[in-house]
Amino acid sequence: MAFAIALLCLLLTGVAVIIVYPAYTNKLARRSVQARHAIIENLGISTTSNPQFIGYFHPYCNAGGGGERVIWTAIAVTQRTHPNCISSVYTGDVNVTKEQIIDQVEARFDIFLDPKSLHFVFLKNRRPVEDAAWPRFTLLGQSLGSTPLTYTLVGLFVLDAAGLSVFIPPDSMGYAFTFHVVAWITKGSKPMGAYVHYPTISTDMLARVKARKADIEAALALPNENLTVPITLTTPL
Repeated sequence: MAFAIALLCLLLTGVAVIIVYPAYTNKLARRSVQARHAIIENLGISTTSNPQFIGYFHPYCNAGGGGERVIWTAIAVTQRTHPNCISSVYTGDVNVTKEQIIDQVEARFDIFLDPKSLHFVFLKNRRPVEDAAWPRFTLLGQSLGSTPLTYTLVGLFVLDAAGLSVFIPPDSMGYAFTFHVVAWITKGSKPMGAYVHYPTISTDMLARVKARKADIEAALALPNENLTVPITLTTPL
């Protein structure tokens, strides 16, 4: 009896997904068309030019580090070689304006960006990927937290099919979990790429754990729990 109920629930869930999924994705597509026209109008670009969109997911784009330099370099090259492309950056840096970010990039990296083909989608809440939200299992928590954040950003603006649109979640921050979300929502229609800056878990990190050495990224809050280190080192990555 219990098996039959479980099977029925599974079937009902499958039917619900089949019904809801097309409606949800179609709603996002309609919203995306409206957002696309608004962005083009805001940038002062002619709608007849049919610009292409390239998306970059980086919640901390204004941090001024090496991973950010890669993104701005890519955008600057795109602006020079593909003037008909609009670079759309998804960021959680809501305390700064587009102009301030561009000025910061120029001052920090000596990279000049054209505001006419650069758009920012500001995420109101990036807490799911902040280290403070995950005092334990931080890297795993941030990876999992990037999943609902991706749903949020795709809901704000889906790169539609009017021309080649690419969504690039830079894996320099360990956000590989964003790939399957975008692929699922866009039905696999959007090509994706990533710049892999470093592994999510590197040998340097493992060496610090083995030596029980804390740094600014990870303080060992429980130094007396000797079981923590062997479990960490033997868990498959």
